[in-house]
Amino acid sequence: MREAARNSGMCGRNQLRLARGELGRGEVQIRLRRAGAALTREERAVQTAGTAKGLPDGLWRGLMFNTFHDILPASCTEIALEQQSDEVRGICHEALTRESDALVARAAKLKPAVPAAPAPD
Repeated sequence: MREAARNSGMCGRNQLRLARGELGRGEVQIRLRRAGAALTREERAVQTAGTAKGLPDGLWRGLMFNTFHDILPASCTEIALEQQSDEVRGICHEALTRESDALVARAAKLKPAVPAAPAPD
């Protein structure tokens, strides 16, 4: 019985299903990298636009927390892997939203010089 549970990915007293294989880990790694890149772009856009005096570091903390918990592959339950993926997607979404808002604010400050239309002949 125990061998069958081990082979099926079940473990522990409550027979929780473990997240096995590289697929789940690879997806999380890709999301972590995307979120990190989005946070970097967001910080640059906010600083360039001058829309915030101090950037909240809660997003970076969330990313670091989830990166730390991705150190050991296949060491969590499927539910925990799902929750981690959701949190990282939320971080990425928040960073992209803030970046977009900063770029819109920056664009509103620009006053492009548009040449006058030529007079008709």
